[in-house]
Amino acid sequence: MSKKVFISAGHGGSNPGAVGNGFKEKDLNLSIALACGNYLKARGVEVQMSRTKDENDDLGQEIRESNAFNPDVTVSIHNNAGGGDGIEVWHSIVGGTGKILANNILSEVVKI
Repeated sequence: MSKKVFISAGHGGSNPGAVGNGFKEKDLNLSIALACGNYLKARGVEVQMSRTKDENDDLGQEIRESNAFNPDVTVSIHNNAGGGDGIEVWHSIVGGTGKILANNILSEVVKI
């Protein structure tokens, strides 16, 4: 049985998210989400995206879509501009697969 991943491209439409240096977070998030989705699909993972174009992305609807898809894991992609440096990953307090995935993502992004 193939694994299922729901990918959320944070913000979108009238909500640009963080803006700086000529970039809008919503555009970066979508670009990264699409690349991740394509990578996973090419490796046999079933992927559902919160959005595949620049559109308003209501959080409540996104949660309903993810729950209906019943993924093994949901990943939400954001690029923050709060004055810090580096990367942060969040996972459920209960740990498990989400924590393992978060630590693996952190490790790979740090290598870049």
